[in-house]
Amino acid sequence: MLLAGSGLFETPAQRASMAAVLALVHAGQFAVNAHMVGRHRRGQPGSWVVLRGPMRLIFFVDLAFAVADAVFVVWVLG
Repeated sequence: MLLAGSGLFETPAQRASMAAVLALVHAGQFAVNAHMVGRHRRGQPGSWVVLRGPMRLIFFVDLAFAVADAVFVVWVLG
């Protein structure tokens, strides 16, 4: 909402840059959690269980935000 409706980022390039950073941050966290899912599926110990409890929500929200931010970048620059 900050990117779309605020005067804080006035040019499309500024909006796209901020959304790209957010997309990378969310994709990075998703990648770390996906690695943990793989470790648990292979029976290896991991630091946390991703697909149970509140981490499951965080896992899918990070994926959704990464995709949404990437789509926003394409939309703003398109």
